[in-house]
Amino acid sequence: MKVNIISFFYYHRCVPTYAGTRTDTGVILLREKERIPYGAAIQRPPHKHVMLQSDRANEGRTMNQNETKHVFPSEIAFLVGLFLTSTSICVFLKSGLGITVISSVPLELHYIIPSIDYGMWNFIYFLFILLLTIILVRHVRKSYVVSIFLGLGYGVIIDVMQPLIDSLPSGGIPLQAVYFAVSMFIISLGLAMFMRCGMPLLPFDTFMRDMILTYRIPYRNLKTLFDIICLLTSIVLSLLFLDGIVGIGVGTIVSALFTGICTSKMIGLLDRYFVFSPASKVVAHALENGYGAIPVGEQKKVDR
Repeated sequence: MKVNIISFFYYHRCVPTYAGTRTDTGVILLREKERIPYGAAIQRPPHKHVMLQSDRANEGRTMNQNETKHVFPSEIAFLVGLFLTSTSICVFLKSGLGITVISSVPLELHYIIPSIDYGMWNFIYFLFILLLTIILVRHVRKSYVVSIFLGLGYGVIIDVMQPLIDSLPSGGIPLQAVYFAVSMFIISLGLAMFMRCGMPLLPFDTFMRDMILTYRIPYRNLKTLFDIICLLTSIVLSLLFLDGIVGIGVGTIVSALFTGICTSKMIGLLDRYFVFSPASKVVAHALENGYGAIPVGEQKKVDR
């Protein structure tokens, strides 16, 4: 058969709108009767299943990258995230440089009403955040019920770990800087684990995920904005009910500015080496039926 111009297109299925001869090598030969002028540019067929060779190479590289990633059980990521985020609060307090921004409001409330434990104030604050999430996204997920119990567990872990962390040695500025750096690292890692495990989250993390899904706000920007609002609220509470600003230090301001950035970097690092997937069929079935942080079909929207 006489061929005027040969265009090579990798394809997944035959495209009837482009007449040609299908071969065993996956090549479509454009016949002479199509009257394509010599030297004219051949446009890419407007079909989602037809790709150029460069696209095929890019897809191959993506597949090779995914093959090198390790599978990380979502259940373990969830437990690690819960422990790290709660423990980081205690380490932050130990540094003496303030408190993380998300926990600054419960800390001020604890100073105002000390009869309620600090961990319980965190749980009450999480309930408020969950209610705010429902109002803003105008939707209630099944996972919200689980988030309430997780918030309670979060507060209990804080009350248990705080005496243990307080028993660690105290020192000058160098040791304070070490405690602060450790707290920033583990809270960023814990939040990243929560964001990627796909399982029911703490109310605060649920708020972040659903706001990203609903309003398409980048995580870094949303986290920084939320931290600044929490910081201002804590300062107002402290000025109104306490003698000046209490519990807020230079570490609080630094965390407000950089926790979102550090967590975003940590998420990218985890995505580079791991793929998160439930190890238990029971958990996988529950996530598929709406008990996860976000339904499976909507996960890709969050990452965009």
